[in-house]
Amino acid sequence: MKFLRIVGSSVAIFIIIYGSILYTKSFKTYQSTLHFLQGNTPSALALLEQTNWQHDSATSYLHFLLAHQPTSLLAAARLNPHHYWYLDLVISQETVDQFPATIYSNRSPAFALFLADKALQQSRIDTPEAKYKGLFLATASKSLYPNADSYYTLAEILRTAYKSYDHAEKMYVQALRKNPTNLSYWRSYGYCSNSMKNYRETLSCYVIQERLDPGAVSPLINIAKTLYQMGYFEDAVQRLQNWIADYPDQIEFYFALGSIYNTNKEYDKAEFSYQKAIELFPQEPVAYYELGNYFYSQKEYRKALLQHTKAIGMTMTQKKSVSAWWWYRKGLDYYQLEDFEGAVKSFHEAMDISQSSSFTYWLGRSYEALEEYEKAIHYYDDYLMDHPTNTSVQTLRSNCLGKMTP
Repeated sequence: MKFLRIVGSSVAIFIIIYGSILYTKSFKTYQSTLHFLQGNTPSALALLEQTNWQHDSATSYLHFLLAHQPTSLLAAARLNPHHYWYLDLVISQETVDQFPATIYSNRSPAFALFLADKALQQSRIDTPEAKYKGLFLATASKSLYPNADSYYTLAEILRTAYKSYDHAEKMYVQALRKNPTNLSYWRSYGYCSNSMKNYRETLSCYVIQERLDPGAVSPLINIAKTLYQMGYFEDAVQRLQNWIADYPDQIEFYFALGSIYNTNKEYDKAEFSYQKAIELFPQEPVAYYELGNYFYSQKEYRKALLQHTKAIGMTMTQKKSVSAWWWYRKGLDYYQLEDFEGAVKSFHEAMDISQSSSFTYWLGRSYEALEEYEKAIHYYDDYLMDHPTNTSVQTLRSNCLGKMTP
């Protein structure tokens, strides 16, 4: 009993001390907010530094301050120029011309990698401003510390955000000269060559990738698809069938085989490949998702909706995150079936997960079909903010204006 009393007392003391620490850290973030709002930036910085930036409140307060006191946060970034937390928030919220000059002053490898990471994050946001911000940061990273990763990051943004394949190719070559054994570099260089329809170069990239990482699935699939693009249909199919025999637990080979059969208009064989994947991997949601995509390509929209619904339901049952693009595909199924309310719901589910102009476009189309023209115009406007020169969407918007009751 004496032992239990000692343990109990120790636990109680620990709880009191731990609670005091948490309270103190939380209180410091409140104090830092007050100092910031009073314009006493150095005092606020000192308090936030004492939280070690680990307390959730520190980040949330900085986001609040950035929205309401942007000049204070920019001042903070200048006072402590190499603190990545400040720059992270500035980069995410401010325009390029508001970036502090410290972006150009820190030439450390770690800072260059930080800028490269931020560049990729920004470039993946589907807006012209974010893409330009990503390009700016990638260029700054390369200028400050021209290592392999900075060249690769710039190449990725040029390829994915700007479709500037010629310029991207040059950056990939520079990255590979500095790091010729990096698998990601070879894979992306292959994607770039493929976009330029330079299939022999593409095939070389994937073969090198496969040799660097024997047994990896991705390069094998890309080799098969490239062979098909080069006109070697039978060779591509035979290789996939051999790899299925060698690696029976890899579901991706069935999808690749189905895709090649589908492209070659051998639809029965294509469907058989997707159905075979479900038969062998009945607990894999992606198998139902891929079959749904196949049915959609065949304009069998009801069957597509059934499979996409299964895929999403299984993923949620397994307590895994559902991709925004899975909801998007389900929304397209509903739209083609003229169930526009279902389409709206699915597209909103997609938007709750991530942002894309594809989602705003189809929300506009769906609301227009429901004759909710004001909402349709709202989403067409959102789309046009990212694609202001798209004349077809401008026409859709004008049509909605014309249909609205005066």
